Amino acid sequence: MKFLLQPENGSSWREPLVYSFDLEEATDEVQIEIRDIVKGIDIARLNLYGVSKAEVDIAPYLKEKSDVSPRNEAMGLYLSNTSFSVVVIVNGVASEVRTFHRERIDTSVKGVLTKQEPNSKIGEGETIRMTIYAQRSVTAVVRRQASKQYISPFSISAVGIPVEFIYPVFSEDDGLVSIDVDISCDTEPRKTYTYKYVPREAPSQQVVWYDKKGAVQSYVFPQVKRRVCEAILSGDMVIGKEHTWVLTSAYESPEELERIRGVVFADRVYFNVGGRCVEVEMLTRTISEESRNLQIVVKTKDV
Repeated sequence: MKFLLQPENGSSWREPLVYSFDLEEATDEVQIEIRDIVKGIDIARLNLYGVSKAEVDIAPYLKEKSDVSPRNEAMGLYLSNTSFSVVVIVNGVASEVRTFHRERIDTSVKGVLTKQEPNSKIGEGETIRMTIYAQRSVTAVVRRQASKQYISPFSISAVGIPVEFIYPVFSEDDGLVSIDVDISCDTEPRKTYTYKYVPREAPSQQVVWYDKKGAVQSYVFPQVKRRVCEAILSGDMVIGKEHTWVLTSAYESPEELERIRGVVFADRVYFNVGGRCVEVEMLTRTISEESRNLQIVVKTKDV
């Protein structure tokens, strides 16, 4: 038995991921196993009958197992829920290991994939999120500058899978001034990101999405207005409320506007609520090139 075709490493499961093989002679039953060797899980088991050559597209099985929502863990470094290190086993013969992602990844580019300036602002209840790619390991050191300095180190073995960094920000009445995050991966130079703690003028809302490269992005919309509040009914009973919100960005530089326009094309959009991501329904999306701002209208539910 030999494999004739295997997908390219780093490919996206949004596209076909076809394995073809030749048994060299027909057999009554062909057993196919799709495994993730990093997570240690069986993704799928298939059986074919009376064939000597065949092909199988594993993309639908990876898509079914993928959790595309941003992770909601407390803080730290976590392997992406949308990437898989796969081996396909046909009648006991294993393929080479391939890693597949939600979006195709250039495996030669390592470091922080999330677009952000080295200096930015962060407010109460907002969350620092980054997507980082490395072949071996990722380390994040958080230095919290308050009445005292607090240092929190995190590390993880990356094994060629994107890593999500999560750090919710709460002042805790300790005189928080800023947060520095040092990111190191493989042999790449260390990068430092500084977040100045600022009080936000209510209401404002941090919005989270994934860009076309599979990296998490976020932006705090400073202007938030509730347009409509409707009751959700079950028979004659009100079981919840549905809210329509209008969010308007600040007047941004062309570079920042280019970054946040990614929310217009995102498959899914989330509100950061108390450090957790809650999916919202996008109704309209408008970009004003002249005034250099962006406006979106979204719907949320309280059930």
